[in-house]
Amino acid sequence: MEIKKFNDYTEGERKELLLHWWHYYGKGIYTFAELEKFMEMIDQNSEQVMMIAVLSYAHNMTSEPILAAMRNNDLDGLLNSLPVLEKQNDEFKTCYAKAEDLILGMLVKTHDNPEPPVPTDLVIVIEDKGPNLELKN
Repeated sequence: MEIKKFNDYTEGERKELLLHWWHYYGKGIYTFAELEKFMEMIDQNSEQVMMIAVLSYAHNMTSEPILAAMRNNDLDGLLNSLPVLEKQNDEFKTCYAKAEDLILGMLVKTHDNPEPPVPTDLVIVIEDKGPNLELKN
């Protein structure tokens, strides 16, 4: 995936990047119901979810604000607290754009090149002995 402005991604790419942010960078443990709610949030307004990601990143957090709002049944409060970008001064808009560019660069990089998982003993044996290793009982 190439790095570009968030609004230039398709809805599918936006969802993919935001889900990657949630899974890869999220520090909180979440339930399947919370994941489903997060996916609904993306479907309803991916720009708002991206703004939460950018502002969280700027405050050295990840998914914590979303999880806290979900668990306190105050997701609407979180969404209503977001700044309206068009009403902000030029300095805020510039800082926000830089932070968005940084997080998108990180997301695309780790999305395209995730760190490999720690190899299991079986993977080490296969790499050592080759893929045609005969398994015997």
